[in-house]
Amino acid sequence: MAMEEEFGIEISAAAAEQMGTPRDVIEWLVTAQERGELFRPPPPRKTGWFVTNHARSPDPAVVRPKLSRDEIAGAVRRIVLEQLAIHPDQYREDGRFVEDFGVD
Repeated sequence: MAMEEEFGIEISAAAAEQMGTPRDVIEWLVTAQERGELFRPPPPRKTGWFVTNHARSPDPAVVRPKLSRDEIAGAVRRIVLEQLAIHPDQYREDGRFVEDFGVD
């Protein structure tokens, strides 16, 4: 979920199952950005008895410039370190989430 929030995209369960390393996530995000799928506004979410209005939100394409692969990789690294609570020395783009980082 942290990746989805950071990059403004929904990652399907099928796509997530194919992402075994941070490199897989990075490459998927780079490709999604090339397709114009990053930073889309979320769909309206029902909160209580009303639906929030995203019409007043600025166009995310204007607010968020295109990111380089290095910027995407840096954000993925930060999120992996935060979410998995691993030491920065353990992080590798080719590290496997389950086998190397201990994700269940």
